[in-house]
This record gives sequence, C-alpha cells and structure tokens, in this order.
Amino acid sequence: MLKKLCKYDLIWINKLMIIYFIISIIISLLARIMGYFNSSSIGNILYLILRGTSISSFATVIINSVIRIWVRFRNSLYKDESYLTHTLPITKNTLYDSKFLSALLSVLISIAIIIISFAIAFLNKDMINIIKIIFNNNTFIIISSILTILLEVIYMTTSGIIGIVIGYKSSNRKVLKSVFIGISLYFIMQLLILGIVYIIGLFNTPIGSLFSNNYNVLDDSYKTLIIIVNIIYIVFISIMYFIGKKLFNKGVNVE
Repeated sequence: MLKKLCKYDLIWINKLMIIYFIISIIISLLARIMGYFNSSSIGNILYLILRGTSISSFATVIINSVIRIWVRFRNSLYKDESYLTHTLPITKNTLYDSKFLSALLSVLISIAIIIISFAIAFLNKDMINIIKIIFNNNTFIIISSILTILLEVIYMTTSGIIGIVIGYKSSNRKVLKSVFIGISLYFIMQLLILGIVYIIGLFNTPIGSLFSNNYNVLDDSYKTLIIIVNIIYIVFISIMYFIGKKLFNKGVNVE
C-alpha cells in the first residue's frame, strides 16, 4: 500500500512538473546552442539572456516542486479529497510515511533535472576547469556541496509540511498559520546552524577562521564546515519527521 500511495502522489506532483522540466531542458539547450554564436553583439545578447533565463528556470523547478508537494499534502489530508484518504485501510503512520517519501523522491527528481539542465547549458572545458579551481580538485567537497543543497531543499519542504500539520489543527486561519509556522521553522533552522557553527568555531580554529576576513575557502576548514552543516540538517530533518508524524497521529481536522 505504501508503494501505491507514493506512486499516486508522485504522479500528481510531477504530472505538472514535467512541463517545467521540459522547459528547463529546452532553455538550457538553446543557451548551449547560442553559446556557439556569441561572437556577434546580437548573438552574445541572446546568449546572455538565455543563460539568465536558464538559471531562473532552475529556481522555478525547485519552487514549483516544493509548492506541489505542499499542496498535495494539504489537499489529500485536509481538504475534500481527505475524506477518501482517511477511509483507506492503512495506519496514519503509513499515510504520513507515503507523503514524506513521495516528497523526498520529488525533490530528488527536481534536483536531478536541474543538474542535467545545468550540464547542458554551462558544462564545458572552461566550466570544468573553473569548478576544479574553486574546489581545488576535491570531489568530496563538490559532492558534499550538492548534498547540502539537497538537504536544504528537503528541510524547506519538511518545514512546510510541519507548518501544515500544526496550522490545520487550528479552527481558523489555517492557511495563514501554516505559512507562518513553516517560514518560522525554516529561518529558525538557519539561525541555529549559524549559531552552532559559530560556537564550534570558538573551540576549533579552522572553523573559527571562516568567520574572519582571512580564510582560504579551499582548505580543510571548508570541508569540515560542510560536514557539520550536513550532519545538522540530517539530524533536524529526522527530528522534524518524527515530530510531524507524532502530531499527525494525534488527529486531523478535516475541512
């Protein structure tokens, strides 16, 4: 049943996202093509426009994917559709797990499309050399940085889900409270990460050096910072997952 629920959620979330995926890839292809014709003024202008548009399309993919996840969660658990959902012969744990798992998979799909689109639009020998220089040929840092972005989006998605769970326990202004709680959780997390890293930096000179004006982003301190941030994200996402499930199990106020 868990697989079926995830399948239906993935279809609902991504049936519209396919349009954004295709648009992102097409714009990236056009940017790549115009990159071969940017020697003239008009060609260069079109190339720059398409580069900017392709970057905007990456943000659009992520934003719309997260919004679709939130809308699916709300509609299937708290709106009209929820009357059918809650009659299914499954536990609330399974229901919540299916939503969380489909959210994770949807985020992964969107990130994968963005990586593919980025490669199409920008990846060439010069870009590869720039990436190598920035990360000092450190594959670990590159992969860890991508993981950080992924965890950031997952946490943002989780914040919205928790916001809906808490907000819809109210008797009025449910949407407003859900949005407020979700945004608050997201920014609280950012402040906590900054605070934790700063405290660690007080006892760890390499980490502390990142708060000064003189540090080399390519040294081991940056690697340590990424590891710490990723661990914090994983811990907090796990905590919020269990908190959300516990709150969901306490009852749902269907509209």
